[in-house]
Amino acid sequence: MNRVPTPQVAIIVSLALAVSVLYIILWAVWLRRDYPGFIPVPLLLVNAVSVTVAFIPEGLPVCVTLSLARSARLLAKNKILCKTLSAVETLGSATILCTDKTGTLTSNEMTCTDTAVFDTEVPASKLRDKIQEGFPTGEAWLQLVSVATLCNAAVVEVKEGSDVEEKKAVAVVGDATDAAILKLAVSVVDIDEIRRPWKEVFKVDFSSSTRFMLKLLKRVEAGGPPPPPMLPHDDFDPDDYLLTLKGAPDVVLQYCNSFINPASGTPVPLHLMALARLEEVQKELSAQGLRVILLARRTVTRADVKGAEPGTAAFKDHMERIASRELTVVGFLGLIDPLKHDIPRTVRICREAHVRLYVITGDFPVTAVTIAGAAGIITDYANTHTAAHLKGDTPTSLSIPSTSSGLERVPRAIVLLGSDVDQLTDEQWDRLVTYEECVFARTTPEQKLLIVERLRERSHVVGVTGDGVNDAPALKAADVRLIF
Repeated sequence: MNRVPTPQVAIIVSLALAVSVLYIILWAVWLRRDYPGFIPVPLLLVNAVSVTVAFIPEGLPVCVTLSLARSARLLAKNKILCKTLSAVETLGSATILCTDKTGTLTSNEMTCTDTAVFDTEVPASKLRDKIQEGFPTGEAWLQLVSVATLCNAAVVEVKEGSDVEEKKAVAVVGDATDAAILKLAVSVVDIDEIRRPWKEVFKVDFSSSTRFMLKLLKRVEAGGPPPPPMLPHDDFDPDDYLLTLKGAPDVVLQYCNSFINPASGTPVPLHLMALARLEEVQKELSAQGLRVILLARRTVTRADVKGAEPGTAAFKDHMERIASRELTVVGFLGLIDPLKHDIPRTVRICREAHVRLYVITGDFPVTAVTIAGAAGIITDYANTHTAAHLKGDTPTSLSIPSTSSGLERVPRAIVLLGSDVDQLTDEQWDRLVTYEECVFARTTPEQKLLIVERLRERSHVVGVTGDGVNDAPALKAADVRLIF
């Protein structure tokens, strides 16, 4: 495997070669002309090699190794394990640190704090009271909690013989997002009553490419009224299926043609004004630093799945096509993931070391910018640029004072979507790396890898933080890999 020389090695080798080249030049323009025969060509080559070797003191490798080992030991005292000593040197040379948001800047301990049906918001602390109002005002929020419970991969660990109150105290096991949502459901309803009437037929787990989770369910028993989240007016036959969807609002909203009326719990057509209002609600929740999840559902008749056998690839494709149209928006959930207490201090230290911090996340742009602002990575909301500023001539606000004059760069911020990253030209990438503060939102693992590669192509030493499989490609391409 080819090894890339570290910056320290590159400097020493460059100086040694420069001295050797200088020696050869002096011989060619002076000694060879004024003192012919003083140093013949064979002796010249021997001397050139000797100068190159002698330039590196014998004790230098030992001194460098001891210095790096001492630095590695200091890092170890702070619970940081260095795989190689060269990583210590490269870390000190980093110019850009690409960091994830969830689990890196934040604690990855999510709590569901807000709910909304259309544009009516109810804090999670008052959700139980809202549901207990019953039909019709509480019906919409019962649907919201029911879909959140059914379209969920988390489970509640219950000890044998526990009563209802003890069940609520038992830990919820699952993905951080699913666990937070199910904890909310456990606190307001009996989730067993909601899950018991349904059996899972098909499921698509959440992924960074689709940005939604899908579950297809069928009633266990055909008799009686349809269980929540279905209503009598839904015309739900015993042989029909319930399709539930949970995911990023900007993705799922494209598949919807109706929404739940918060006053009655009944679906109404999703017209343009209502769609605009839903997008405003999403932005309002995101501006509070919340991760916003949209819940949706639809009835799938037996005729809709005729000819497709569950468990086959054809059935999966068929379900994803059905899930991409005629969904009903049930509501929003807002989850808070608090910032780690030491992140602002860490950001200040990085700035003092002249290391830029770029946030690369799959979250909604408003949420990402809000968290980056709380961490101190984004310092000027008013002058935050977008992809439009990278097109055409550079705006005057992007002018960079000359570093040779001793002036510091003016902090500037830009927010880009993953879709913008795919379309940037080389000239726009050159412009992008002049920004001191940058947030990439709604990115995929492939786009994160592309960002790291483009930054390295522009002579930056790039560090990448990661704590999941999705970060693996970018971590492998980085100069410094920081794994949690």
